[in-house]
Amino acid sequence: MEKFMYKIHEFMGIDNYEVLCENPDHEESTIYFSNNILFGFIYLKLVDCALMHSKEDILKSHQDKSDLYSAARYPSGESLGFYNTSEYDLERLSDCSTEAECRDRLTDYMEGFSDKVKCVFDEIDFKSVIDFLFKVKMTLPMVRMVHDTRLEIHRFSSYSSFMDIFGEFIRLLWRDEIYMLSFSPISNNDPLSSYHYIPEPVDEYGSFLSKLLLTDADFKDKHSIRIYDPNSNGAYILHKVKKEIVIDNVELYGKSVKNETEIIRHAKNSVSKRDSYDIDDATILDIGDSIFSIPEISSYSDFNLIISNYLYTEYEEHREILKAFTKKSDGDTKLAIALNSLDDFLSELEGIIRNDNLEAIISFKNHYILVANLNKSERKKGKFLLIDQSDADLNDELIEKENKQAFASDHYDAWYGNNWKRLSERDYKHMRTILESYEYFGDTINSKLIDNKDYDEEMLKIMLN
Repeated sequence: MEKFMYKIHEFMGIDNYEVLCENPDHEESTIYFSNNILFGFIYLKLVDCALMHSKEDILKSHQDKSDLYSAARYPSGESLGFYNTSEYDLERLSDCSTEAECRDRLTDYMEGFSDKVKCVFDEIDFKSVIDFLFKVKMTLPMVRMVHDTRLEIHRFSSYSSFMDIFGEFIRLLWRDEIYMLSFSPISNNDPLSSYHYIPEPVDEYGSFLSKLLLTDADFKDKHSIRIYDPNSNGAYILHKVKKEIVIDNVELYGKSVKNETEIIRHAKNSVSKRDSYDIDDATILDIGDSIFSIPEISSYSDFNLIISNYLYTEYEEHREILKAFTKKSDGDTKLAIALNSLDDFLSELEGIIRNDNLEAIISFKNHYILVANLNKSERKKGKFLLIDQSDADLNDELIEKENKQAFASDHYDAWYGNNWKRLSERDYKHMRTILESYEYFGDTINSKLIDNKDYDEEMLKIMLN
């Protein structure tokens, strides 16, 4: 695949650069528009190669008005999930004798694709690409070059082998400097997914939050468990919690920013057998949707567990979640959430403590973790734990800021992934100490047990700042 893309780049960016990229007679002739040509023809080559094994069966089914998706198959027998009803393909297009004939056949070929493939070509305005190539007399040379540059035929023998080469295509674009000039960075090069990659420090911090949430958890009398994360980024943290729960029926609910670039999302969805934002065992809504749009969910107390890494977010749902803990309730919901500042929870804190739903406040460097529970165990009733692991003696603000950023799942750009900060030994030590203190639930060198009746907001600010 890499050699194939290099050939395209060489043909466009070296052999025909002045015609395709800086042609003074055509305003669309720019390095930016050339990306539409580049992406369109590489994508076309991939779907064309996948279709070649069943082209005759597709045309016969089209003539018979039978199921086209059943006819479009890999040699393995698996359905392609897309089809083309035109009599043309790249091989027949390359046999044209004139530019006009090639343009007309290429247009016919484009119109014969199934809807999801058409969406990809619409996204890059491939009709304008065809018009431009015809005007500069490059339609036939471009088609012939793409057809004559071969890809290994075995890469198109099954669904898995095709997704492998399609994934290579996206990964090559991910680091392609020319692609980046006019298209947004690709946040995930997995052909089956459009969610963010989760960097290692965020993943490890997610494990830490999960352990806090599940400390003292007892689900032996539960037939099912519902878990919610209002900022789940593809459900990674939900799956961490689920993995630790030995119950067959665990329902996962979450929200995530769906920010994959449209062109990549359409491309993935056109060849994949499911939407690239679908997760098999989780219901993930868009960040702007209401969790209560799900019929079986009417309040936050319908969840057994709520967990979220809320650092660096600008969302406000945590306010509504915290309000649910400012009231007496017959529920058994437990919450573990990482928040940016005292202001994120201080106004709700008095109500949470008054109704004895607070278990712990943790000061971890320059952010905070709140652990609340609508059904506290007997040994925790009437009090809460204050754990200070803030390293107040460290005055290097840059280190503090970077450390917070390393934990934040919403502040990650895959393009700069190599620069992502790793967790230090100090970080790991702090996590272990916090877990030990929380499990002990008593006074230690870094924790203080406070009676609910002794809560004082000003005292708390002094202790946590």
